[in-house]
Amino acid sequence: MGNICNFLCPKSVSRCLSTSELDATIHDSDVRLLCANEAVPVPVENSDEHVTAVVHKELVSKHQEKSNNSTHDQLKSISYSLQGPKVIKEYVKFPFLTDNEIGNWIIKSRFMFILRGPPGSGKSFLSECIRIRFPMAKIFSADDFWYLESNGCEYQFDISRLSEAHEWCHNNVYNAVCSGYSPIVIDNTNTRSWEARYYTEMARRFHYFVIMVIPQTPWRFDAETLAMRNVHFVSLETIEAKVRNFEHIYPCYYGWFWSAPPSETYSKLDISDNSLDIVSRPAKRCKSSIHSNPCMEVNRLLKWGWDVLNTIIELPGVHYELINAFGLPQDATVQDVISHWESATIPDFGTGLKTCNTPSIPHITAKFSKYGRATGAEHYALRRSVNENLLGKLFTVQITGLVITSRTIGARVKLPNDEVIRHLWAAEDQEVVFPDNIGIMPVNRPTGCRAHVTMALATGVSPAETGLDLLRVVDMELNNRPGDHVAIIKNGSVRRLIIPKVHCNTSPERHLVQVPNKSNYHPRNNNNFYVNSISSVPPSDYETIYVYDLDFPQHYRVTFAASY
Repeated sequence: MGNICNFLCPKSVSRCLSTSELDATIHDSDVRLLCANEAVPVPVENSDEHVTAVVHKELVSKHQEKSNNSTHDQLKSISYSLQGPKVIKEYVKFPFLTDNEIGNWIIKSRFMFILRGPPGSGKSFLSECIRIRFPMAKIFSADDFWYLESNGCEYQFDISRLSEAHEWCHNNVYNAVCSGYSPIVIDNTNTRSWEARYYTEMARRFHYFVIMVIPQTPWRFDAETLAMRNVHFVSLETIEAKVRNFEHIYPCYYGWFWSAPPSETYSKLDISDNSLDIVSRPAKRCKSSIHSNPCMEVNRLLKWGWDVLNTIIELPGVHYELINAFGLPQDATVQDVISHWESATIPDFGTGLKTCNTPSIPHITAKFSKYGRATGAEHYALRRSVNENLLGKLFTVQITGLVITSRTIGARVKLPNDEVIRHLWAAEDQEVVFPDNIGIMPVNRPTGCRAHVTMALATGVSPAETGLDLLRVVDMELNNRPGDHVAIIKNGSVRRLIIPKVHCNTSPERHLVQVPNKSNYHPRNNNNFYVNSISSVPPSDYETIYVYDLDFPQHYRVTFAASY
């Protein structure tokens, strides 16, 4: 198990963005001391006394410190000796502690850190580092329950009340996620999947990104060392059982995500008060977009998609065709047509739409894991690149267009580069989407061509169908059937593809389509299917897909994460 866990906890993670040119806040300085390449001397009042983050709880009582009312004065009271950074730098070099841009996301969006590891592995030490980096962090541990009766003076463990302690911790976390605080830190062992399940369910329900962190200490799975180092005198037998039973926790899927809803911390933050601004800096815009608001970025994406959708449906030929396809009256409005779909995003896509049964934060699915049951899920979960990027890595992706079908509405995405595709992309690009013998030749699709963002779905349609619709478009394009030009609209153009309708749960014979003869062939129709004009309704064996191509792609910053 120790060998497996080495994949989960890399000893070093390259920084996503250099901060050498950034003006440091006091919190940035603290983190640079924690993760400096060399020991940095800091004057202390008593040269014989080495004060580090490890013994920070000696300066402030544990339960005063965990009251979640940290201030700048408390942070300024922390000093680091020569010895401190030498020890600390090896164990806390995580992107979420060292990278300012992901720190900006953690403050403004919603993040939950679930710490995992046996007693003595360094979880509480790591939670202190997170508190130093993010003073507004809410840290919760079932261990705190055992201090209640002594008012924080003595650790009084009672195994008969263990379930009560965890229920107490659950209630505290529930109150925090209801309030939208970020970040939230769960400082429990969480060695088994079921132990973390309550927290992952709360994260999913209240739209939190989850970062699962195992300490990088070299003794994290050495039972004998853990037995000596843990502060609550947990027995060697108990620790051996926890190490032996340590499980990998598989998500539903991995992907690149836009921001979650804004955190309560950021909503109440007075950005005019520089003393409260932890990772962003007013009045100076950085080319790296480090100070951008991720919550505004997701709104920009959804507004763009909504505006394009409305513009396309307002086109007379498109409006007429969709009215007939959806069985609507001839006087149906644009809003009537759009109401055919339901919003599949959080926040909602557009206005006036119902919400589908499975809305999610806009994302690009990289791998569907099905909680470890999908083919290749275990191998993917143990990739070093996957685990490193799950600790807080941002990417730039390009939106190149919009695909509209009767089933789905999705944005077409171009992934960053070949290296990202090789290490992180594991979606099925070669899935068969057309039946045989319909005149569309099977093709070898390029890797990453399925990348998309689902924005809206027809009632009862699975989000996975968006990727299949995009593959149908890709197959048509690779067969030199890109469709007919419809119109030039703002920042791009619209084309229309007619494809064979794929009937679900029917016999293969229903999929057979006759190749049209010359009398039915329109010389300007690249689909080679029967079409008289843009306003004509395809036969019942065909369906229409509208594709909007941007003249220039739009760029967005997204974070690689997992949905548990």
